[in-house]
Amino acid sequence: SGRDLVKRISFVIPVFRNQGSIQETYGRLRTLMEGAADLSWEVCFVDDGSDDGSPEELQRVAEAAANVRVVTFSRNFGQVPALAAGLREVGGDAAIVLSADLQEPVAKVAEMLELWRRGTEVVICYRHSRHDPLLAQWTSRTFYALIHLALPRMPPTGFDFFLIDRKALAVLNSLQERNRFLQGDVLWLGFRVVMLPYERLRRNVGVSQWGFGKKLKYFIDGLIST
Repeated sequence: SGRDLVKRISFVIPVFRNQGSIQETYGRLRTLMEGAADLSWEVCFVDDGSDDGSPEELQRVAEAAANVRVVTFSRNFGQVPALAAGLREVGGDAAIVLSADLQEPVAKVAEMLELWRRGTEVVICYRHSRHDPLLAQWTSRTFYALIHLALPRMPPTGFDFFLIDRKALAVLNSLQERNRFLQGDVLWLGFRVVMLPYERLRRNVGVSQWGFGKKLKYFIDGLIST
């Protein structure tokens, strides 16, 4: 039937202490996807052991929307295990990873989908400017400058916001390392990649949970795996 031909997009959104922005993130996606009549869509939120009001907010969103499901970790394992779990869980023809902090412009998803419709297998959105505190900008720049030396294809600001086609996702999901450097893995897959710059928006709700210690561990994992 014609219904079977409708392609499905899966959004994977890691959540850690994002109380106050989860409902808004879903609402922005719903508004955007209402304009994509040729696609169906689902959202998989992965709660990475949040100890604030995020679990309750996720429950409210999931109860109100049939296309939302929530994967819950018993404790905080970190963003990369959360993303890996979400990407294994979803069944869409393409998956889009974005954060629940409202700092990534959801409008960019329309551009990502257009590139995917034309055959691009991986679309990476990277930050070309950001409204973050200076210390956060400095640590992030330093971190990714070092990664860039080992992995020249890595954008100088790294990336957390990307689309991956089902073919590429199947390969990504088959990788089994325990300490994953997910961004490096996505670039290593060898599929067609298009890079799109975007301006990272100011965070109006909550504070970043991506501290220096977590960045350092991720950097070490990255160096070991490159």
